[in-house]
Amino acid sequence: MKFPEEVDEVLKLLNTDSENPYLVWDLGTRAELLEFLEAERTSSVRTGTCDPAFGSNFKFTAHENELVVGAVFVRIFNQQPMFQLQEPKRFAVDLLEFLNGQAQYLYSLMSMAAPSQSPSTTAVSTTATGAVSPVQQGSSSSEKLIQSEMALEALSNVIKHNRGVEIQCIGHFKLLFCLLRLESCARVQEMTLHVLSNVTGSAECVEDVAASGVMGHLLQVAYGLQEQQQLTLSVLHSLMGDTRLVKEGLSAGVIVTLVHVFVTSKEEETRARAAEVLAKMSADKLMGPRVRIALAKFLPEIFLDAIKKSPETGVQMFETSHENPELIWNDQARRSLVSVVGTLANRCLGFGGGLAEYGKGRCAQFLDISLFYLPSQALPAFTGDSRQGLPTRRRQDQRGRRQRRARHRRHLRQAVHRQPRVGAEEAQGVPLRPAGGGAPGDDPAGAR
Repeated sequence: MKFPEEVDEVLKLLNTDSENPYLVWDLGTRAELLEFLEAERTSSVRTGTCDPAFGSNFKFTAHENELVVGAVFVRIFNQQPMFQLQEPKRFAVDLLEFLNGQAQYLYSLMSMAAPSQSPSTTAVSTTATGAVSPVQQGSSSSEKLIQSEMALEALSNVIKHNRGVEIQCIGHFKLLFCLLRLESCARVQEMTLHVLSNVTGSAECVEDVAASGVMGHLLQVAYGLQEQQQLTLSVLHSLMGDTRLVKEGLSAGVIVTLVHVFVTSKEEETRARAAEVLAKMSADKLMGPRVRIALAKFLPEIFLDAIKKSPETGVQMFETSHENPELIWNDQARRSLVSVVGTLANRCLGFGGGLAEYGKGRCAQFLDISLFYLPSQALPAFTGDSRQGLPTRRRQDQRGRRQRRARHRRHLRQAVHRQPRVGAEEAQGVPLRPAGGGAPGDDPAGAR
């Protein structure tokens, strides 16, 4: 007797151990299924009754601790990210809906976390089989947090290995960027950054990010999450190709953030990456001049020219002392700049202030660095106090404005005095004599 090919495939699957994102099947699951079927057969023969749910409530022990989203085992998919899914776009949508459902719990976790609480106090761990073992939280809370991390990792993998899936994130960027606010959950922030890194290569996604107004959350991570600064800067570099995002970043304090990373990071690659983002922003056709003016408040313009040619050269130039007619740069200038930028970054983007104010729309004026006086040429005179020089500069600006207005009024008065006065004959309607001295009725052309 010859069975159809579909029957042969089913029989082969039933007798073969398999573990992939769609199926977890081994000796244990086969034994549990046979035991359940035997019990149902015996009950039907002896009593004439069977399971009212017809087996719909039957679950395998191996599947109890697995996260299943859209008929896909998320843990196994993360272990096999190259597995060819049947409907990757549908799976991405299911993951986004799952994260949207988990968002309420994650936000409540953020509100309950103390500002000084370290990420280790909310840490959880998983066993080799994917089961959740709580460390310092309840079992259900730890499980929800782990599931959110797994879902974000799966979303990053499905976007990375399936072309065109990233557009499914359009309309969900407010959700994804808000996950960056979970300061007590570093793993969630890291996985969210991986998702954003994979979607920012799409022009449609960048446009949607620009329309969402969420740049402040990314800058908060660039300042607070030191371990993932390289990844954060990569996302920023991709986003800074849009003029609207450059403008939003300027009002949200992106110059303060990038300069802070450039002058304080201990990794040369991270500093070079920050310099590269600054160079890309300064090359913007519309907002580039404003970026250069803002950056000149922190660094001499010759530094920006060097960064444009080579970010590594800009880093080396910053670390080297210079004294020539074009630039005076020494250890005192570096220490002053580090102190000033550190103070501004802590006030603008530090914990407990910057992000909350940004979310309420009150931080734009405070973060506008045009309010601060940080002239690069005057940095050697700084003593480290970020407030030193501010009143003096304001007085100088006010005195300069008064002098310009006085000069303008003086020029106007001189121009008025130089104009010829109107005589009595002209006032009475009598034409003035020609320049040659003839009578008023004489025609010079006729005389010639």
